[in-house]
Amino acid sequence: MTRHVFNVEELSLDDDGFRLAADDSSSDTGNDEFDPGNDYDNADGDNCPRGRDNRINIEKFRSYFRHLIVEAERNRYSGDTRAHMADAIKIFTAQPGRGGKTRAGAAKTSLQTFTIRIAPQYGLNLTGLVRAVDQNSHQFTFVNFFSHESPVLDAIKSLSCQCIKVDLLTSYLNGGQHPSISRLTIDMRSLRFSQLAARQKTSGDGHGIRQDLWRNDRQILSQRVEGVKRITAALLNLEKHVLDACKRHIDNDIIQRCRDELDDDLESMGWEPQDDDSFGDDTFEETRLGFDNAE
Repeated sequence: MTRHVFNVEELSLDDDGFRLAADDSSSDTGNDEFDPGNDYDNADGDNCPRGRDNRINIEKFRSYFRHLIVEAERNRYSGDTRAHMADAIKIFTAQPGRGGKTRAGAAKTSLQTFTIRIAPQYGLNLTGLVRAVDQNSHQFTFVNFFSHESPVLDAIKSLSCQCIKVDLLTSYLNGGQHPSISRLTIDMRSLRFSQLAARQKTSGDGHGIRQDLWRNDRQILSQRVEGVKRITAALLNLEKHVLDACKRHIDNDIIQRCRDELDDDLESMGWEPQDDDSFGDDTFEETRLGFDNAE
């Protein structure tokens, strides 16, 4: 099974090609050292030499995409990165209009899973200059990516896929303890069916889209409504679920270290997660959202 991994700071649209361009910009913290945590789950990174143009023609290969991962490096959590992530997601949200044409800069895909991968850290505010001392505050990076006003959340709502996963790499919270990944899994199937039914209702005659076979079945329609309600509730509470996961996995030693070094430079923290070249032994904690309790 192939997973396509895109780093949100290295994405741009160029004509019909989706370009993985060399990124020479500095990180939000000023720390650009290599992070081995970026390559877990046997995902293939960008192996091309820096500066080489590497394009993926999404319009040509869109039918092959099934599992996509959009990743933000752990030291890139600014508003600009959040906007980049939203734009990256939107590329895969469009559905064809009349004549089968997609909106400019976007492509129809039939996705099974769409994964957002982040590595939250404690003790950094949004500017990366001040440490937090209150564990109950929003002083975890990336949490605001999923707030109600975030463009990332708006983009997620437009995705047509079976499942959305938010993977939190916890090494920077728990010092390398288990689990190494806390996963939030949202069942998007009911929303996908409803989106398809809506298109069938408006374009069922003469535009190549067949009419909804269950449009007059009250039980099916009721199940769809309940499913969409569950998904909507899960998405509206996604920020809370991400924050809860961060609080659940933050280690007291990390909190104490932040308190002891309030006046120090961020680089003086003196701790990094242990290098681990074998990501096959990752342990997952999964929280399922939007699923029918009967499943």
